[in-house]
Amino acid sequence: MQDGVEYKSCRQVEPVCNLNHKEGGCMQFFSVKDRKMIDVPDSQVKAVKYERTTKSGKKQVRYALKAEYNGRKLTKFVDEATYKKYGGK
Repeated sequence: MQDGVEYKSCRQVEPVCNLNHKEGGCMQFFSVKDRKMIDVPDSQVKAVKYERTTKSGKKQVRYALKAEYNGRKLTKFVDEATYKKYGGK
C-alpha cells in the first residue's frame, strides 16, 4: 500500500473461470477491443509456436495460446511449460 492506494499484481497463477462448463478449466485472454479479460474454455485454446532467426543468426522462439471469441482472434504469449500443457510439441 502506497499513498493510500492499494496496488495489486496483474499476474495470476491460476486463471479465474467464470464459465459454467462441465469439464476442464479455462484460460483468460485480454480483449483489446472490449478492454477486459475474457474466459475461454480450454477445449477452444490452441497452442502455437513462433520461430524466427535474428540478424545475428540466433533462433528465437515464442510460445503463445490462440483462441477465438465472438469472431475476434485472441492471442496470449506464455512460457514453455504452459505451452506444453495446452498440447504444444
